[in-house]
Amino acid sequence: MTRSLIILGIRGIPAAHGGFETFAERLALWLRDRGWTVTIYCQGSASGKREEDEWEGIRRIHMPVKAKGPLGTIQFDIASAADSLKIPGTILTLGYNTVS
Repeated sequence: MTRSLIILGIRGIPAAHGGFETFAERLALWLRDRGWTVTIYCQGSASGKREEDEWEGIRRIHMPVKAKGPLGTIQFDIASAADSLKIPGTILTLGYNTVS
């Protein structure tokens, strides 16, 4: 049985924005080394469409956002949360502050 973790609530990896991204990157690499499948949702995509790639053996899903600032973050949070429900695994949410 493959163990799978899906990480939401960060801008993406490699870490470039702060503590949650650094934590997610280190956790993902640690779990990867122990045989886990790790997926991380990343805010924004160059094409403006949902894209997937791999970084250091970690699956990244890039979700497009049309708005800038807090509204873009809310769009990303909703889209990535909805999309993640299609993937089997345990979901870990980090850094969400758009909902009170």
